[in-house]
Amino acid sequence: MSTERHTGPGTSLRELARARPGRRRRTSSWDRSGGNDDRLHLRPGDTASLLDASGAGIVTHIWVTTMCDEPDHLRKVVLRMWWDGEATPSVEVPLGDFFGVGHAQTRPFSSVSLAMSAEDGKALNCFFAMPFARGARVEVTSECTEHEVLFYYYIDYEEHDRLDDDLLRFHTQWRRQNPCDGLPPDEAAALSNEELQLQGQNIGGAGNYVILDARGRGHYVGCNLSITNLRQTEQWNWYGEGDDMIWIDQDPNEWPPRLHGTGTEDYFNTAWCPTQIVSAPYHGIPLPGGPNWSGQISLYRLHIEDPVLFERSIRVTIEHGHAGVAAGGRALADRPVRRVGGPPMTRHSLSLALLCAVGSLALVAGPAQASMAGRPAAPGFPFTVSKVTQVAQLNGPSPSSSAAPYAPAAHSINDTTRWGICGGDLGSLTYAQGTAYIALGDNYTSCPPGTGGPGGGLTPPDWRSNALGVIPNPADFAHGLHITRWISKDGRHAAEVIPSQHNAGDCESAETPGCEVTTIPTYGFATQGRLFLAFMSVHHWGAPGAWDVNYSSFAMSADKGKTWTVETSKIKWDARSNFAQVAVTPDPSGAYLLFYGIPGGRFGAVKLMRTPNTWQGVLNAHDYQYYTGTSARGQPQWNGSADRATVVADAPVGELSVIYDPGVKQWLMTYLQGGGASGSGNLVIRAAPHYWGPWSSAATLADQNKFPGLYGAFMNPHFLSDGGRTIYFVMSQWDPYCVFWMRASLSGKHL
Repeated sequence: MSTERHTGPGTSLRELARARPGRRRRTSSWDRSGGNDDRLHLRPGDTASLLDASGAGIVTHIWVTTMCDEPDHLRKVVLRMWWDGEATPSVEVPLGDFFGVGHAQTRPFSSVSLAMSAEDGKALNCFFAMPFARGARVEVTSECTEHEVLFYYYIDYEEHDRLDDDLLRFHTQWRRQNPCDGLPPDEAAALSNEELQLQGQNIGGAGNYVILDARGRGHYVGCNLSITNLRQTEQWNWYGEGDDMIWIDQDPNEWPPRLHGTGTEDYFNTAWCPTQIVSAPYHGIPLPGGPNWSGQISLYRLHIEDPVLFERSIRVTIEHGHAGVAAGGRALADRPVRRVGGPPMTRHSLSLALLCAVGSLALVAGPAQASMAGRPAAPGFPFTVSKVTQVAQLNGPSPSSSAAPYAPAAHSINDTTRWGICGGDLGSLTYAQGTAYIALGDNYTSCPPGTGGPGGGLTPPDWRSNALGVIPNPADFAHGLHITRWISKDGRHAAEVIPSQHNAGDCESAETPGCEVTTIPTYGFATQGRLFLAFMSVHHWGAPGAWDVNYSSFAMSADKGKTWTVETSKIKWDARSNFAQVAVTPDPSGAYLLFYGIPGGRFGAVKLMRTPNTWQGVLNAHDYQYYTGTSARGQPQWNGSADRATVVADAPVGELSVIYDPGVKQWLMTYLQGGGASGSGNLVIRAAPHYWGPWSSAATLADQNKFPGLYGAFMNPHFLSDGGRTIYFVMSQWDPYCVFWMRASLSGKHL
């Protein structure tokens, strides 16, 4: 076995004498005119690129200092980092919190990987290694509203010919809870200090503050925690009786967690209610608070010599005081670590609570997609989901088919084996001029039991990347969708409507150039008599739920699906786009088509774009606008740059659909939440009063324990009944690798 390494060993004192491969590089704010204005001038709303590197390399050091007259600007300046062409940043965090101290404060401290140095802690340094295999992007955005930010920086990095396969990527989750779950002052005043501080029980961790919540494989390598203690008392006012609780590769409802601590100061490697400033290599308290532990506190804990390893998931929490504080974490992770969404970083006024967390930062390691939290809490889902029923199997053999004995599920109402389709998945729905169409993804002529999606290793023509079925009488949908024919070239076998290279055997590595495993239709829609299929060209299948795309585009038919043209010469989104997979629906006026997009895989967040509701508008890249948020009056704002698009629904989101349900007067969104084809997540549903949100929290639509290996959840507004209170959708199951017609009821006080 080869022991060759391509990036060299670490950089400890002992290893400095060892020759290492690589080329040292730097990008900085030096004055290109030769003068002394060595800084960026960031006006309110400005975004600047700090690094845009291609190929393989490792960021080794970042230095920043700023000058700005606006209060709390270190919370309003946002740092973002992307690795290897990902669509959603792996780092998205306020500048001050990233470098180790919260509350938009600077304090001199020095740890092994983060430091704030003279003068007055305003020199911000980071020494975490941040590897990348196919490129790196670092940007800074000013969310200040009045004053310019003068921004000085270095980013030191190494170029390498290639990256070692075992190097993880650097990620952060920044979170903020405001108000916190602490007691209101009137309830706290009714308790004795002993009752408040020391009594009560917490079995289960309910209500704990979440520092890090990630899915995938990686190392949790530390956090900094920032607390505002708002309790005013002359009694003992210690904030840190809360225990740390860390669930590693466990269900969060499992008790006890793998790691259970004994108190906040204990987790941060101190003891006995510290009041001093501490600056140690792996732990510290740059802000210890005021008299009697009042006011603002900031602590850090770095797991450099003792990283917390996880293979599938990790959830790092701490109690808000005994039996109830705030934080954020960092990690190195193997793709995919799921994201959690992110708000504007502007610091809000603090609500009264016993303890209130202004913000926190967690650190993780790998090509993961760990993300930020801290977005205002989503409203609850306004309905109750019930009567979830599997109505009919839509593809595969019927019980009487000759193929029935060889298939894991032989209950189809359509017997698609007559068209050469046994196994197939997805099934997005298009309605146009009285006819409905169902689009399958990868589909096969046979589906041996236990093979799931791979179809028994079949190759073309027994493997098609996609197929399109025709439903001429979609009004009769209560008991299933009756597919009478499939788009075909010979009238007997379903045809692939979007061509694919099918070179799966050559694409086992994400680094292999020129690969196209398959072309998957992600959504179907129609406008002005033209049918469209949005599709993604898949470069490489990764771990369950993760894949890389080459690009995404549309195929169009002007003759009711008989023939199709692939429109990549007119419209295409690249591999880094957040619109690799889309759900499409008209806006309320009908003037625009709305595209809800996620990147490749099942772990990204949802962003929104629109284009005029014409077939020409669909194919004109210059007509697209991207949702950037709402105005002061609550109206949607749009911009022509995809880089300005903001998140409308937090990660992790898999294959999705969005409709407006006029009966319940809500927009509905369905998708797979978490996990890959092994069924580690549920199908969920969210609701919103407007197409841009605010989207509710997710409610379970279909449970993977009842429907193992589920994914998909494709709705269409033409398939509603009972005044919109009953919704129908297409759901896939990995094994038997078939699509099913599903029904669910919505009820509640609003209906």
